[in-house]
Amino acid sequence: MPRIPYRFPSQGEDPVADRIRERRGARGLTSLDGTLLNAPMVADGWNTFIGTLRQRNSLPDDVREILILRVASVNRAAFEWVHHEHVGRAAGLSYEQLALIGSEAPTDRSQAFEIPSFVSGGDTLSPLQAAALKFADASTRQIAVPQPVFDELKTELAAELARNPERTGPAGSGPVTVERQLLEATTTVGAYNMVSRLLVALDVDDKSLMTPPIPRVAAVQVGATPAESLHAIYVPAAQPTKKTIILVNSLMTNYKMWRHVWDRLAKQYNVIMYDQRGHGRSFTPRTKTTLKQLADDVPSVLAHFNVPQAHAVIGVSQGGATTLHVALTHPHVAHKFIACDTQAKAPQANTAAWDDRIALARKEGMAALAQATIPRWFAHDSLDSERDYGWLKDGIEGTSVEGFASSAAALQGYDLLSLGLVDALASRNGEEGKAEVLLLAGEYDGALPKGLQALGEEVNAKAGAERARVHVVQGGGHLPMVNAADEWVDVVLKFLKE
Repeated sequence: MPRIPYRFPSQGEDPVADRIRERRGARGLTSLDGTLLNAPMVADGWNTFIGTLRQRNSLPDDVREILILRVASVNRAAFEWVHHEHVGRAAGLSYEQLALIGSEAPTDRSQAFEIPSFVSGGDTLSPLQAAALKFADASTRQIAVPQPVFDELKTELAAELARNPERTGPAGSGPVTVERQLLEATTTVGAYNMVSRLLVALDVDDKSLMTPPIPRVAAVQVGATPAESLHAIYVPAAQPTKKTIILVNSLMTNYKMWRHVWDRLAKQYNVIMYDQRGHGRSFTPRTKTTLKQLADDVPSVLAHFNVPQAHAVIGVSQGGATTLHVALTHPHVAHKFIACDTQAKAPQANTAAWDDRIALARKEGMAALAQATIPRWFAHDSLDSERDYGWLKDGIEGTSVEGFASSAAALQGYDLLSLGLVDALASRNGEEGKAEVLLLAGEYDGALPKGLQALGEEVNAKAGAERARVHVVQGGGHLPMVNAADEWVDVVLKFLKE
């Protein structure tokens, strides 16, 4: 527990606290502020100094956050990592890059830190990002930064300024030079070493013994050879928990489709995301994929991260069909199942429809398929195109034609009803008789809302009690976690807590 009690003066009671509130904005005073306010003058100087480093230096935002996050990782300052991880992602750092930034350092502080690579093909760091990471590691662990490490950062900062000669710092902060940025980098690392040491020594926010929630990236082998692997990411919750949820993407997307909801989910649950076969950085099958194979992949991914039972499997579209198949064939793999915008049985007409889309992709490429698909996903102009069209288009175009063709085959002719899905879902009787199945659909997703409503009614009639809950997301499209994310995550979190 905190070794010094927090002090939180009311608004207007303490000018130092009010100045800190002004810098923090809507976030308000943190437990770190509450600790520092035991010595108001220290808190005031701290606020000015750290505020300058955060808001008035000329380093690129991603570089600044790499420096801070590496310090947090080396010093095992979980509070510092939690409060800067989302800032780093807002600056453009991916989960793969965060895993590199937080990767384990040699226990012998005299040994140089080498940035690892991931066999799963995760995002690498740019030369400047890599130089900043090595500099922060050396300055934190070795104190005396080796000359080659210092020179590498100097060279990359100079190259970045040469590429962007118009770069300026905050208004009134003077010209941007390599010398200035080297000083800012050194000061940032030193200052956040001070921050981390205070956080850990005084157990601020009860996090001194907590392992920083650093993402892990893995290649999960699901075939006969290592080449047949899935790209998977494990994101620990902001607060330690044994509850893990696994997210299953739709056809023609990858794990990044969850971008508008993963922050809120990861505040309370460990989150596993992966790219289904034929998508993202996962392998492309040489033959047609079956829904059974997709369902069998879920327990394989969970086992890789040592999760004996997930709190929930959550999937959408093809991932939703995968989720229903998991509930049928691997019923003990999770406590709860959430299937979104999907069907228990493929309509007969879908076989020809998927053949037509495969033919279009092979003839005109995935760009043509993207142009035809995204408006269908989000009818009635329900998509914020400026925010979301670009990355959705990139996801579709980033799916190989053969990956799409192989995966689409799984949606042709499947029938989970004939395999006993209704009986399987009807038997999902949770604690105190609560439902363990949630069926979700976007309001604008064609016939799917009514189809899932009918499935839920059939399941509950079979059980003689509510075993499946159905919710239609108002204004949602085929991927409601994209265009109606707030309502979608509100409903999901409420169901997960029940």
